[in-house]
Amino acid sequence: MTIELLILSAFASIVAIVFIVGRRIQTFTQNPIAQRLAALGKNDSTITTAEIAASLASHVPQLNLDNSRLDKELQRAGYYHSTARRDFRALRNLFVLLSVVLTGTIVVAIGPEQHTLAIQCLAVGLAMTAVVWALPRLVLGWQGTSREARVRQGLPDAMDMLTMGLTGGLALGDAMAHVTDELYAAHPDLAVEWVILRQHAEMISFDKALSQFASRIDEPEIHTMAALLTQGQRLGTNIVNAVYEYADGMRTHRRQEADERSSKTAVRMLFPITLCMLPSVFLVLTGPAMLELWKYLQTFDGSALPVL
Repeated sequence: MTIELLILSAFASIVAIVFIVGRRIQTFTQNPIAQRLAALGKNDSTITTAEIAASLASHVPQLNLDNSRLDKELQRAGYYHSTARRDFRALRNLFVLLSVVLTGTIVVAIGPEQHTLAIQCLAVGLAMTAVVWALPRLVLGWQGTSREARVRQGLPDAMDMLTMGLTGGLALGDAMAHVTDELYAAHPDLAVEWVILRQHAEMISFDKALSQFASRIDEPEIHTMAALLTQGQRLGTNIVNAVYEYADGMRTHRRQEADERSSKTAVRMLFPITLCMLPSVFLVLTGPAMLELWKYLQTFDGSALPVL
């Protein structure tokens, strides 16, 4: 009985310490001026969904360095709304709290009679809590990688359409606006990025907007496109031929990558074919001979052998 009480007390103490430390860190990281301004426009009689999300997001504070890295990953995955970081942290903390509460409920329901099973459930619950904490960040990274691949895939088509617009006499900004309208159906991710690029170019400079675009989508093709367009804008040269050759070079590079992947496929298929087909082929080839040998050994009579 004493062991079970110690286990439950340790579990409750860990949860309480994590909560208290998190709230203490939150008080140091929050801005008191922002809190007062938020309190002036808040109605105390109602609790909104935004307040609940903000409360969940603040239970486990993060460092400013990690917040900046998280903002970059969210932008990389296409989450540009102002509450993206808060919503992500609130969702992750909600899953963690549910995992902790579920683990504690199961341990209490098991009771002190089965302390070994309770310890095992506690260990599994803590491991699941760690997995729930890390899984959303991994999913976010996977979404960002997939989105970057989709943007890179639609870039040659966009550059071809941009070449057609520049050849027709449009300015670079007008040509990009026309291409953006046409890209929404086939490549929506690239169209969204180009809309942001145009808005940044209107607010600041086109060179800075291209630099931010290359920073958001960290791909070699994007950096090359940004350098190409930036150089054309600075020098005032005709970039139609350069853009066309760049799009053609991207298609050539994509075909080479496809050929490389197809060549690697034959080597990668060698191992599963060997492991899966070799046992069955071995049984088919040696099975009849082994059966005949087994029948012969069953009917073998040792008395017929000559005596030395």
